Amino acid sequence: MRYLLLLAALLTFQSVNAFDFDDTKVLADQGYAKAQSNLGLMYADGEGVPENNIHAYVWWSMAKTQSHEYAKVNLEILKPQMTKQQIAEAQSLAAQCYESDYKDCD
Repeated sequence: MRYLLLLAALLTFQSVNAFDFDDTKVLADQGYAKAQSNLGLMYADGEGVPENNIHAYVWWSMAKTQSHEYAKVNLEILKPQMTKQQIAEAQSLAAQCYESDYKDCD
């Protein structure tokens, strides 16, 4: 029931401040695109977790596969800030994450 309430709140509010990393990660792991996009934002901004562009890329990629518009835009903003090696690593991890149904994303 707790996660249903979290999901309802997540779908209502855009701000990631209302959720901690763990709650958002649980929903992202369950395949909710908005949670995946918010998790990408948390990683990009270092909010509740150390800043990590590779993990931000991974989670925005997961949300993008579900046509989440903010994730698409954020990926395009993030890519120029990353090296080719970082992008390759992120793409590899994103493929692994997608193929495992979000169970192997870190």
